[in-house]
Amino acid sequence: MRPFLANEDPRLVATAAIALADSSVDSDVEATEQALQTLVEDTRESRVEARRDVARIIPLIQNARFRHLLIPLFYDPDVTVALEAIRSAAKIGAVDALFVPALVSLSRNRLLKGAARNALVGYGEAILDVMAHFVRDQDEDIWVRRHIPGTLAHIPSQKSVDLLTELLGDPDGFIRYKALTAIETITHDHPEFTLDRARLDALTLKEGAQSASIT
Repeated sequence: MRPFLANEDPRLVATAAIALADSSVDSDVEATEQALQTLVEDTRESRVEARRDVARIIPLIQNARFRHLLIPLFYDPDVTVALEAIRSAAKIGAVDALFVPALVSLSRNRLLKGAARNALVGYGEAILDVMAHFVRDQDEDIWVRRHIPGTLAHIPSQKSVDLLTELLGDPDGFIRYKALTAIETITHDHPEFTLDRARLDALTLKEGAQSASIT
């Protein structure tokens, strides 16, 4: 299969890659990674199908070394390639936090944000610590931060509720509003989760005082 990695037909390259990526021979793995990297970096419109094939086969490869190839495909100039890459990241799952930062950043892209959110939601509680890092970072893009409460609303857990309650004290009014809406969504369907009522009441009073001072 090794010679097919240099074939002009990208489908043959992809087929060879599936066979060789999990090889016990280091030189086979290195040659496979280089062949797929070459396809990923060729952003010509005529190579859209090739890049889509790379995105499609990554979940079929057991070797974690190849997962990084999906990340540049999230930002591919062709939206169908990007969507295929996001779907593949969702299939791989939250085995590590490799894809989370890139998927979070896609919340700024109106064509991809829905698929990116679905992938993140599918990872479940495993990514909450990473999501907390992003939403707490005041230097992070504000629209990235503003989309996180809506994602947390679809990951019902006590940890999500606690993080959303914390966000009720965020300086950004839109984040506070989205956090409150997310809390209501989770607790409506999952009354077993507890709220820090004292903190919630204190934040509500603070919000009311600020509103009163403005008027």
